[in-house]
Amino acid sequence: MKKVLGKLLILIFLFTALSASDYSWQQNISSANIYQHESIELEFKCHFDTKEALTSIEFQLPKKSEAYSIEILSEKEMIVDEKRVNVYRFVLFANKTGDFTIPFQALMRKTTKESIENTVLGRDNAEDFDFKDTLVKLEPIQLYVAKTPSALSGALSLDALFNKTQAYAYKPVNLTLTLKGAGNLKGFSFQTLEIDGAKIFTEDAKEDLQLTSKGYQGSITKEFAIVSDKDFTIPSFEIAYYDVISQSHKHLKTSAQEIKINNPYTKEELLDEAKEDTQESTFPYIDILNFVLTFAFGFISALYFVKYKKSKEITEYNSWCKRIKKAKTHEELLFLLALSDDKKYQGLIYKLEQGTNINLSEIKKEIRCQ
Repeated sequence: MKKVLGKLLILIFLFTALSASDYSWQQNISSANIYQHESIELEFKCHFDTKEALTSIEFQLPKKSEAYSIEILSEKEMIVDEKRVNVYRFVLFANKTGDFTIPFQALMRKTTKESIENTVLGRDNAEDFDFKDTLVKLEPIQLYVAKTPSALSGALSLDALFNKTQAYAYKPVNLTLTLKGAGNLKGFSFQTLEIDGAKIFTEDAKEDLQLTSKGYQGSITKEFAIVSDKDFTIPSFEIAYYDVISQSHKHLKTSAQEIKINNPYTKEELLDEAKEDTQESTFPYIDILNFVLTFAFGFISALYFVKYKKSKEITEYNSWCKRIKKAKTHEELLFLLALSDDKKYQGLIYKLEQGTNINLSEIKKEIRCQ
């Protein structure tokens, strides 16, 4: 009983000390004049006159709108100079053009002296504190959004990586596109890749993004496997966007890449081998010495690198197997098999290409990933 009364006295003392406390709201906006699809940071601070601990805050965002979208960046409570401060940070993405007045409000919920007494002493079967609610309408945000022809905005870069510029017929050439930076990247889609006379395998783009004060920051990656029996050119990729650093409209563009397709054995290669066989060495002993030294160097190099290469191959295979097990569609599984560049999967690739009465589980069993 003494402990309960002691707790009650402490709470009543806190309530008496804090009941006369007040608060004020402050807001900041990173920019009030922006372009369509650009993102800005909004910050709201509630400053209390004391270490106020009996008031809770329910920050209320405006209703959903087609003109803009708002996402929570962070919420935190701290004590600064013996006074409580609550900070709410948001990121706003502008979807449409025009002048906008965006309302915000906060529900301030404060306990009462009677609520503390009733709850602690168990009066009137009270099980929880009662609150006195005050709805505070904050000063609305004034925003002007200018029109832009680009659906993308931010500070961005685009890279294209080819694993080879020459390949044998029907062997895949892998292309990886990566869009990096910060902006309204979430949900971005790369343009479709089409090449005459080539078969293209692909899967959904992979997003590695995190919400920041500058929008979504990170990368979006899309992979392609391209198969053909003749030379082809991978076209350039171009992305238009509004650059927030230079505040101008720009284009990101990759270079086109010619791919040379070779047959496993060409007539020219066979002729070259025949010519080499008919030539007699003028210095047979030097040839023998070169052969011995080359063999010795190769043997020693193998001792050093075979273990590393084997470990790397095992790691890559295990990663590929994990992606096989997670594949949920015929297209995704087809892409991964084409990416493996292994002849033993050609039969499975053919089955998936037919696309009729295919059981993904049965196909995965035939791949035999451990």
